[in-house]
Amino acid sequence: MIAALLPFRMKIRAKRIMLGVVTVVTLSAGVYVWRAAREPVVLPGRFSAARTDAAAASEEVVRLADEVRRLVGEINATERVGEHATALLRIVEARERNEAARQAAVTLTNRLASLAESLGDIVSSQSQRLAFEAVAAQLAVADEYLTYTANLGIFFDIVSSATADETGKDRSDSLKAAVDEVNRSATRINELNGAAGQALVALDKSL
Repeated sequence: MIAALLPFRMKIRAKRIMLGVVTVVTLSAGVYVWRAAREPVVLPGRFSAARTDAAAASEEVVRLADEVRRLVGEINATERVGEHATALLRIVEARERNEAARQAAVTLTNRLASLAESLGDIVSSQSQRLAFEAVAAQLAVADEYLTYTANLGIFFDIVSSATADETGKDRSDSLKAAVDEVNRSATRINELNGAAGQALVALDKSL
């Protein structure tokens, strides 16, 4: 699911700019994570191993997304009280976590591809079809999450420049545009995540 932070505010010299809500992914482990199969179901070995690997990658994306969300909240809080040096440090941390999240999403994409290759091992044609749909839905989420991390990186670049700027240059338009892009990606992830969750539930019921 997608959670919204408090309205992001930047204090640039004498002006405080209201930028609207910055939504940051807090991917629910109960939806986004490719869950391990429920016992005592016996699954083909290759499929079971690939599913476990995908679940581990999903959990890492969830963990890093939560860290980014926390850091954006801290950037917001420090900027509102004019602690620019602290805000810059948090931006550096957020960029690093966001890049790690991007890499984790790439890993997840690769593991989902491996999972897709193992679907032929599933005997039941219905379960095989549902597994294919679930993998496709998860790939769509991962792909959009990559777009989200790219947009969030642009947002961090603009916030960093505005925070470090000594001229008082008004960046409200570019900041708002960056926030809008982040939020559009977040909304799309939310929609895709719902479809992925439904596909996983259907698959689990068939196994």
